Amino acid sequence: MKNTKSAIEHLAQAITEKRDWAPAAMKNHLTRLEVLEVPFFGMQCESMKEALASAFDWANSPEGLDYWMKAYRQIEIEEDMKSLAGYDKRKDGTDFYN
Repeated sequence: MKNTKSAIEHLAQAITEKRDWAPAAMKNHLTRLEVLEVPFFGMQCESMKEALASAFDWANSPEGLDYWMKAYRQIEIEEDMKSLAGYDKRKDGTDFYN
């Protein structure tokens, strides 16, 4: 079984990592009425990419579909790069791709 976290945990991690899109994603997610209902609140996601994809309706968000597609693609590229052999961080601890 893969290690999963709730969508809220992934979005909170993105906020901690100071990703530009993260505060808006959390706000959009928390404004969904069904987020407060069980079992949706505990929905488990295997990745930040999956959490963002399922967190809210991108097209009906204030930022719009194009904004969220770009954020998703950024995450997708970062996750792909991290899976490559030899991936590393800069000496100052920051990610090469941020």
